[in-house]
Amino acid sequence: TLAGQGINLVHNVATMRVNIDESEAKVGFIVHIHKPITAFLKFKYCLINDPVSGGRKLKLKRNSLVVKERTRRFDIKAKAALTAINVENMAHKELADPARIIQATLPSRLEHHGLSGQFTCVDMTLHDHYLDLCLEGSFKQISDDPLVRSDV
Repeated sequence: TLAGQGINLVHNVATMRVNIDESEAKVGFIVHIHKPITAFLKFKYCLINDPVSGGRKLKLKRNSLVVKERTRRFDIKAKAALTAINVENMAHKELADPARIIQATLPSRLEHHGLSGQFTCVDMTLHDHYLDLCLEGSFKQISDDPLVRSDV
């Protein structure tokens, strides 16, 4: 599933860079899509504090999103698929509320550590050189396997 859409992609984040300076988070990363197409997506954007939220949420800085798509030279199917997906529009929608991304994706990752539950609140505030993150929710341990970490 990609960005809540029913698109099944085998992918990984190949590289990622985040620099927080003067209450702005400059983010850059590359996504390598393996299946059903082969492509590289390069994202660059800037997150800032959202004044409407009282400093508890982040938002995408206006005109900061840059998406570059790279496919094999004559891979017409991959180029057509990326055009149909409209990656830049999808990224704009996802980055409209970065907290929602954490709420949607982190609980499934915590299940790998033997925890099940949901977040009720995700607050994020950028300061001069760091991100203040507050996660609230209700989780319970679902695994007695000693190999599953319970100190998360």
